[in-house]
Amino acid sequence: MSYQFHGQRPHEEVLLIVRRHPFVLLKPFIISALFVLLPFAILIFFPVGYVLSISVIMCLILAIVVSFTAWHQWRSTLLLLTNERVVFLEQKSILKREFVECGLGTIQQVSHTVQGLLGTTMGYGTITIATGGISGIIKIPDIPDPYEIQQEIQRAASGDTES
Repeated sequence: MSYQFHGQRPHEEVLLIVRRHPFVLLKPFIISALFVLLPFAILIFFPVGYVLSISVIMCLILAIVVSFTAWHQWRSTLLLLTNERVVFLEQKSILKREFVECGLGTIQQVSHTVQGLLGTTMGYGTITIATGGISGIIKIPDIPDPYEIQQEIQRAASGDTES
């Protein structure tokens, strides 16, 4: 894989890149749709005119902001597995990004949890990595096919990267 990232070490090779499950975008997109429909609800109580024009513009702006923010957070949140470490880049908001990494040698346990009706039916869950380092426990939510990702991390940690 020829993916390059900022902070990559000279002989470090990316083995796996995973984004959160796209289904996590459903809630913000439903909220955006409600913002788009809100002016029509206002139309029931107020006549067509100034109030409706302002509410349409404001609701469209809010829908665009909510949708863009959700998409940006989803697009910028990555789990990277390399031949040396696990890197989790999480975009928490437009202006806040968290970077967590742990060396493969410090991984003591990798587990996953699939919870709820949506997680079970859509096949996404949380990966938990327990390390012996300063990081302690790293939780990576909303990962698609968590069992396979867990197995990939365990294979890389044990040095078996041929699979």
